[in-house]
Amino acid sequence: MRANGYGASLEYDGTTITILPGRVAARIAGTQRIEVPVADVVEVKYTPPRLGGTFNGSMRFKVRTPDLATLSGYGGRAPVPPEGTEEYAVWVRQGVMTPEALVVHWRKKDSTPFDAIHVAIAADLPGA
Repeated sequence: MRANGYGASLEYDGTTITILPGRVAARIAGTQRIEVPVADVVEVKYTPPRLGGTFNGSMRFKVRTPDLATLSGYGGRAPVPPEGTEEYAVWVRQGVMTPEALVVHWRKKDSTPFDAIHVAIAADLPGA
């Protein structure tokens, strides 16, 4: 399943959630592809577009271990170097994968595929 959002696209294959950031979002996220196993997701905060489409919809993924090392691993980046080292300072300057990278926004006209993906992911969450 695939849905094209505002600044990023979202794919779901039943086991992995893939966020494909657009050009600007990819620079912020520090990667061209973010892959999150659905087993690592503990919550999906789904907000449909509101006020007749004045506000975009969003889907945020809260992961089981939201530390920076885990988040950077989703983007295929190297593990976080130890704090206080020169490698850590360089890593921070290059851009850090943040929890904000695990969100996708969309316009009202694009709601149908996002609704379908949300239902599928919610059904597959651990403990669902």
